[in-house]
Amino acid sequence: MFKNSKSLKNTYTFATILLAIFLSFFPSTLSYSSPSPDLPELGQSGARLSPRQEKEIGQEVLGEIRRFLNFEADPYIQDYVQSIGQKLVSTHTQIMEYSFFVVSDPRINAFALPGGFIGVNTGIILNADSESELASVIAHEVSHVRLRHIARMYEHANKVQLSSIVGMIAAVILATQSPEAAQGALAVAMAGSTQSMINFTRENEKEADHEGLQALARAGFDPKGMPNFFQKLLQGNRFHDANSAPEFLRTHPLTESRVQSALFQSKRYPYKQVADSLPFHLVKAKLQYAQFSSPKQAGHYFLSHLKRGTYQNKIGMQYGHALSLIDQAEYPKATEILAPLAEQYPNESAFQLALANISLQSGNHLEAIDRLKKHLGEIPQNRATTLQLCALYLSLHAESPSHHYPQQAKLLLLDALKHYPKGDKDILELLSRAHYLNGHLLDAHLTESKARELNGEYIGAVIQLKQAKKIASLTPRQASQLDARIEELKLKIPENKKK
Repeated sequence: MFKNSKSLKNTYTFATILLAIFLSFFPSTLSYSSPSPDLPELGQSGARLSPRQEKEIGQEVLGEIRRFLNFEADPYIQDYVQSIGQKLVSTHTQIMEYSFFVVSDPRINAFALPGGFIGVNTGIILNADSESELASVIAHEVSHVRLRHIARMYEHANKVQLSSIVGMIAAVILATQSPEAAQGALAVAMAGSTQSMINFTRENEKEADHEGLQALARAGFDPKGMPNFFQKLLQGNRFHDANSAPEFLRTHPLTESRVQSALFQSKRYPYKQVADSLPFHLVKAKLQYAQFSSPKQAGHYFLSHLKRGTYQNKIGMQYGHALSLIDQAEYPKATEILAPLAEQYPNESAFQLALANISLQSGNHLEAIDRLKKHLGEIPQNRATTLQLCALYLSLHAESPSHHYPQQAKLLLLDALKHYPKGDKDILELLSRAHYLNGHLLDAHLTESKARELNGEYIGAVIQLKQAKKIASLTPRQASQLDARIEELKLKIPENKKK
């Protein structure tokens, strides 16, 4: 259910706005014919943007918008959305690298960046009544990237510099998240839009819908999740006068015909009742809990629904109630709820992480470590558990130096990185701290630089390497390697690309 109509005022048709900003820079004579039933495969567009360029642009945009948006830091929520995304991506015969992240914002929004970066607002998760509805949004965004819509449109662009694209995309994303902050930039960017350009973006939307429905079915989700969510979106927007929305929303409405088209296509697939996963309900409970101003208010919400039996999933409500009890220091009551759930679902990390947190808050650090180590032994390479255990190790270093916690954390994190060939920002940031506490300053700066680079923070990455150059024990060869790497990173800084 939509909690309030206000959150829908700035809703848009997912990636349409991102695509529209490119169209505003195209020649007014641009025309585009209806797509062939055989949708283009990845790499067939002939666009001037190479996959590598797309990835670089995406990383730079990520660095720009991260300064203004609140990215979800909870590893459990991060991993859940990542798992849904990867499940959808795995259905494609031609697989590229994708990265999924969550923005802590109650507005219903999702967006795709060049290079496979997919952002999902927490508002999408909160307003999805089923896991298939959530998956439908992610599938739609993946399809925009997979079909290389941005690259295909850049092919028609009129001398738009790559260095300019980063700011353009960042302005669009920020405007959809906070219209007041970027409406001026968008007004300039959208000047001169024509109906032919709007039609072009609608064709892209149709392609993404079609491709997304196929991915939903192949991944085992209910294809009807897409038209169901679209219908809710459409009904929510009916509460508002179209003229009150910014122009970039009014030029790309979610139409009834598009909803009906998605519904018609979804009926081509055999009926299949798809049960939501337990993590879907636990993530929703976590996000619902975060919306309340106090643990007491949250506790009242979850407990009242449990007493009345008005819930979609009882375990999710119990979990939310337990979270409120933990933050109210009602540890025995929280344990009474969580312990049976952890026994019934031994592989569910959310319960183990919460119980470990109870031990930690109660001052039983060793008990918390033992629980996390045991769970990691049963579910090897669980990212959320690894991060919580290593963060705990590093926080206990000062009071328990004899346990060599930083060394244990370093070994765990290095092992975890083997499963992320391109790196993982959160793992690298903890590993940097572990290196520092172990006295390995060069490794600490190098690791932190890599984390900043993955985040699109190229200036910060360079600063870390310059700090490394100040280490007295640095050899001439190491200094030379650092200089070379600094020059490589400088070339990625948008300001330098313009020169």
